[in-house]
Amino acid sequence: MKRKRILIIDDEEGIRTTVSLLLQQRGHTTHAVGSGTEAEKLTREQAFDIVICDARLRDRDGLEVALQIKREQPTTRVIIFSGDTSGDRVAAAAHAAGTTLETLQKGDGPKRLFAIIDESRPK
Repeated sequence: MKRKRILIIDDEEGIRTTVSLLLQQRGHTTHAVGSGTEAEKLTREQAFDIVICDARLRDRDGLEVALQIKREQPTTRVIIFSGDTSGDRVAAAAHAAGTTLETLQKGDGPKRLFAIIDESRPK
């Protein structure tokens, strides 16, 4: 398994800390931020293999943040992390932007997270 550089964007500190620790235990390098503003600043300075972004951030629409990151880093896998069933909204927004985003429900648990992170995807 290739180690990946992963950015976690979630305004809930407990979630971003837990996800970050779980991925670090699997050998990945993680950066965790609590806002869309912090994420945009960081992604302008560094490239990531994967970005996991909460669909609803306090300062910005997480979907818009995710799409902006995808425009700036088109080879980065961007996963929308959601506590609700916003899959249709994500798919429609991504299609309108001419790209794809993956989705992960917050209640899916670590096994599903690991499966998504460990998948080989063409860039």
